[in-house]
Amino acid sequence: MTLRPISLRINGAEYQFEVEPQETLVQLLRERLRLMRTKEGCGVGECGSCTVIMDKRAVASCLVLAVDTDGSEIVTTEGMCSDTELQPMQEVFVDHLAMQVRVGVSTLSARQEYLTFCHLCCGHCAVKVTVADNVIVDMTPDFESGLSNEQCVFKKGRLSIPEIHLHPDRLLYPLKRAGAKGEGRWERISWDEALDTIADKLKTIREELGPEYVVFGLGEPHGLEFAFAQRFASVYGSPNVTTPGWFCGVPFQTANAFTFGQGAVPDEEHIPELLVLWGINPNHTSGGIRRQTVSNIVESGTKIVVIDPRKIDMAGVADLWIRPRPGTDGALAMGLLKVLVEEELYDEGFVRDWTIGFDDLKAELATFTLTDVAEATWVPEEQIVELARMIGKNKPTCLQWGNGIDQGVHPFQTHRAISILAAISGNLNTPGGIVLPDAEHNYVRPGKFYMLSKRAPVAGKTIGKEYPMTIKSTSVPSWLLTRAILDEKPYMPRMAIFMLTNPATSFINSKETLRGPHEAGILGRPRSIHDSDRHPCGHSLAGGIRDGARRGGLLAGLVQRGARASKGGRSPG
Repeated sequence: MTLRPISLRINGAEYQFEVEPQETLVQLLRERLRLMRTKEGCGVGECGSCTVIMDKRAVASCLVLAVDTDGSEIVTTEGMCSDTELQPMQEVFVDHLAMQVRVGVSTLSARQEYLTFCHLCCGHCAVKVTVADNVIVDMTPDFESGLSNEQCVFKKGRLSIPEIHLHPDRLLYPLKRAGAKGEGRWERISWDEALDTIADKLKTIREELGPEYVVFGLGEPHGLEFAFAQRFASVYGSPNVTTPGWFCGVPFQTANAFTFGQGAVPDEEHIPELLVLWGINPNHTSGGIRRQTVSNIVESGTKIVVIDPRKIDMAGVADLWIRPRPGTDGALAMGLLKVLVEEELYDEGFVRDWTIGFDDLKAELATFTLTDVAEATWVPEEQIVELARMIGKNKPTCLQWGNGIDQGVHPFQTHRAISILAAISGNLNTPGGIVLPDAEHNYVRPGKFYMLSKRAPVAGKTIGKEYPMTIKSTSVPSWLLTRAILDEKPYMPRMAIFMLTNPATSFINSKETLRGPHEAGILGRPRSIHDSDRHPCGHSLAGGIRDGARRGGLLAGLVQRGARASKGGRSPG
């Protein structure tokens, strides 16, 4: 492929590059110069995350080919003024994208401003919203609180106003089913009637059957709704709460607890020498490390490793990109451990003072070869050795792994292997590594706020009590709720409240999930957009509530099912 030479002036400095014809400006800025505050969000030029000033004009850098910028002057967010006032690029947004003037909206003098956060993505930017006649009419970054925000608020945030807040199908009041289940017929009722109906049913079921006969289904939180719903379930007395935790967070936290006693998080106060991002894309998803922290780490010159089959945006700035066969992360972790242990790159003091069973681990690692690992994972042996040595020699190393592991095969054991890797390499509870939060000083245990002690009297009546670790993670596996309804074992729930979730698409086996509510009524599903055609089983819908290997041994166990999950025997690389 022919490379094209270009010359640019970026943030006042002169640069010469040779670029591929299809390379975009945002790729050049992020991957070659590590200017991390310019992000590719939507990829189609709508969200504003990738906006830069080119020749004094705001452009979406994800839509501009680098070859077409030859001779241009580029200014990115890094080249502008402070984070405490409007930047020139943001002033362009104010000038050209202002949305405060709306038909039917009152005058400026009648408007009020509120500080809140944006819930459109995991960044949760601090924002200031302008309200008129109880309608949000504008959204800008909040420079008063000192909390982080990004430039996409100006465009993506404002575009959400007509698309979400002013959507014609948005629920503004409660609806009650008016016909047979599945007909999609609803009638409007008052808030008093809706709340009284729900409260009466909750009271009746608790008195006549017991609180365990009411189940709560919670989805991914946009704010504190999740926490308060858990708290309400505790106060009501029901142990039957299902959340996305079984494939989002619980495998990770449980593995951490089994390995070193509690969950661990990245230390965001110190810059590591090496950052390993494994099955996580912090630019697009939430997790234990914030996007702002990742940007600061990259800008500091820290070495970056990305482990992901796909080329996520962070792979473009990585010093090493590992592309494992989907479902074989556990085998890869075991391969890294093998190199770390056999080359004695582990922390001898930590192993001596803080581990049990190290000799057993060493014996297990001797049962397979790196060739076995490479064949199973599609990762070349040289890369496995390179990464293991990077982890063993760069102190501190921060390993951050995410939902890509949670949602794979054998997530618990995979998390265990990675947890052991982080610990024996000397990167547990050390500045710049992963740290154990201190419940007395800088961390509040969720269970305390959830008031889990109030569930103790009915703990033995929990659906799925045969899965004690899952229950202790405050989540009944969703498929067990469906089976309890269909099989009436251990009993049939008589009422369910779903919040921030669509069971038909988020529970295992959609057909069974849809069949279950027809046999035992589902009372309500708080939601902001009316989609009753997809949720035909509800009795009432409370509108307006916010969205709310060597063959054998451990290696084989971590590989074989993963290999079946990815058909074809050749590496795509």
